[in-house]
Amino acid sequence: MKSLEAALDIFSETNIEAIRAKSVGLTEFFIGLFDEYLAGKGFTLESPRASESRGSHVALGFAGGKSLVQHMSARGVIADFRPPDLMRFGMAPLYNSYGDIVKLVEHLVAP
Repeated sequence: MKSLEAALDIFSETNIEAIRAKSVGLTEFFIGLFDEYLAGKGFTLESPRASESRGSHVALGFAGGKSLVQHMSARGVIADFRPPDLMRFGMAPLYNSYGDIVKLVEHLVAP
């Protein structure tokens, strides 16, 4: 029971609306950086742009996605690969920062 109490303790400091707002902020920030640095360089946005139509992850298409995800994993960046070429990046609002999103894009731009 103590572990459940500890896990739920974060909600004494915030609420689900604030968590969702940060989730939307992180994903919109990532999509903005995608538009600026990745679009037209072999990457495609596969997630909906409308925040009400997506959860807390963004999916990108990339022909070399599997090897790129493996390369980033070796460098501590966690992503999910789905054949044939889909990379999924989860933005966890309780522990990811906007700086983490910048670092992710840096890894994608210059693997």
